[in-house]
Amino acid sequence: MARVILKKDDYKKMLEHAREQAPEEACGLIAGTEARDESGIVRTVRKVYLLTNTDHSEEHFSLDPKEQLAAVKDMRESGWKPLGNWHSHPASPSRSSEEDIRLAFDKNASYLILSLMDKDNPVLHSFHVEDGISTQEELEIEGCDIAAKRSRIMADKIDYGTLKKGGFMRQKQKGYFSLRLGIVGGQVTAEQLAAVTDVANTFGHGYIHLTARQGIEIPFINIKDIDAVKAALAKGGIAPGVCGPRVRTVTACQGSAVCPNACIDTTAIAQELNDRYFGKELPHKFKFGVTGCQNNCLKAEENDFGIKGGLEVVWEKDKCISCGVCEKACRTNAITMKNGEITIDYDKCNRCGRCAYACPADAYDTTEGYYVYFGGLFGNTVSRGIPVVPFIKDRETLFRVCDAALNYFRENALPGERFKFTLDRLGVDGLKEKVMEAYHG
Repeated sequence: MARVILKKDDYKKMLEHAREQAPEEACGLIAGTEARDESGIVRTVRKVYLLTNTDHSEEHFSLDPKEQLAAVKDMRESGWKPLGNWHSHPASPSRSSEEDIRLAFDKNASYLILSLMDKDNPVLHSFHVEDGISTQEELEIEGCDIAAKRSRIMADKIDYGTLKKGGFMRQKQKGYFSLRLGIVGGQVTAEQLAAVTDVANTFGHGYIHLTARQGIEIPFINIKDIDAVKAALAKGGIAPGVCGPRVRTVTACQGSAVCPNACIDTTAIAQELNDRYFGKELPHKFKFGVTGCQNNCLKAEENDFGIKGGLEVVWEKDKCISCGVCEKACRTNAITMKNGEITIDYDKCNRCGRCAYACPADAYDTTEGYYVYFGGLFGNTVSRGIPVVPFIKDRETLFRVCDAALNYFRENALPGERFKFTLDRLGVDGLKEKVMEAYHG
């Protein structure tokens, strides 16, 4: 990338031409000299060429071929190097659109974009485009050096730790962030999606990334737009997520509100977990995952604290019609029927609830509950979370156990140590003691 230097008079010339051509896009070329200093490539613009947009469009441009040829001849005669082109965005921000990126064929060029979206405060930025990625370059307008230096000083004072805590993750492109949003249990409203779409189009590159943990990230958020992005998202009822050593966004399957196999209301549990713990400071990241049944769509055992729904079943003889459907439905061979009598081997039963759901006579009394797992990890090290407490049959007990586990992690983990490694280092007896106290109330 390069640092681009533009004369103030040339900037005024571009601005005047852009305003004259609005609402159509204005366009042209830039030429000058190129050198290298300790900071890298420096492009000094000696002349700005104002050309005709033959598309006469508000959203794209094409340079007039004859005018373009005349400009190139003038560059050669003047001994100047072609440095790139410029165009205006009459009603959109100063950032590369998808079409701008697609048509940026020269990776050695600078692409200047002048936004007239705010009529009283036009914005000019320069971009480097390579391999489909647009990165903002440093642009100085002569006569505005003090402002430029102040801007660079402010950039040096950026608190990246605070930004990361607030969900803004640094990209490889300087000055850009991928914004992680606060999505709870994979649930997003249409209103929130509309706000995300608007932010991605206005401030990003027009797309989002769906993460492996049901999250949404918006790449290519410029540091200068962070406050505007947060305000735009807030209007749509959505907020940034978090990164770093704290409780992350809770993941969950759709649960019993939608899924016929689910044993518990995962959405409600995920929301309560989020309300109680989201963003809580800890020695390292901490992830909750809630899955509704033994199908384990959310892979509960891969989380620091995993919750899996189940049903405690009791056969009700008076209602039974001895059809045998429950015996066929059981995948663990825990149910046998002999002479019209049902026997349940609870050592084999995994509380999947299939017997109760399959029964046409509603001959099973059910109590929903939760299996919990501690210290799961799925990254550089893969480790299955371990069960420490028995099947939990009420939500109050579940959250007492959650509290105990987080407190144990906070009090015993070393800085930068995941829960799994704390348990490896100290053993599980200490955790078991604390969570069993919580289990018994």
